[in-house]
Amino acid sequence: MNAKRHNFLQIKSGAKFPNSAFLLGAVFLLTSTEVSAQHVSINEQLEFYGIQGRTPKRLLREMQKKAPPPAFGGADRFARAQSLFSWDLSFEFAGDLCKTEGSDVTVDMLYILPKWTNKERGSPELVLYWEEFEKNVFAHEQGHGDVALEVAADMARAILNTAPNEDCKVVMDAARLATHEVLRTAKDRQKAYDKQTQHGKTQGAYFDVVAAKGQR
Repeated sequence: MNAKRHNFLQIKSGAKFPNSAFLLGAVFLLTSTEVSAQHVSINEQLEFYGIQGRTPKRLLREMQKKAPPPAFGGADRFARAQSLFSWDLSFEFAGDLCKTEGSDVTVDMLYILPKWTNKERGSPELVLYWEEFEKNVFAHEQGHGDVALEVAADMARAILNTAPNEDCKVVMDAARLATHEVLRTAKDRQKAYDKQTQHGKTQGAYFDVVAAKGQR
């Protein structure tokens, strides 16, 4: 799917994920230029957990203590990406056969990230180190969003490729089964991304204690 990303900020209210509070939403819309009947979108929202400290060692301990459980395994993972998929479809009749006319798939992403709440108490060097680390962590988690978007695009294609039938309910059930089959691949795809990036280490999303200690 060819897609164009439009980004803008939007305050979101309400919660679509259990036990979460949304602080800021960044919404990205992707529209297909390949199949006009196929629409895929991603809504990205941020949640932070606060940490405090004046030294790298303290910041590391705070993250180890307060970070959410990793979604796809791995130790010392200080952020989390969660995805929720939803979809809709429309029908049309070709002669006596009912078939899918269009598909609309949305993936809602929640990124849980660390926030250094007393950063003003750190040294200028440590602040610079943290800001680079923070940027890289977010970039890695957005990579999980990209993987989820690929899954959503495959779901949309699966819906459109559902075989026609005289009964639209049969078509709907088949489309639902097809999307579930695609969803079963999502976790393995996310794990493959983490393996490829070493859980973000190759992207700089790694709190290097040795390097950080030099910034006290």
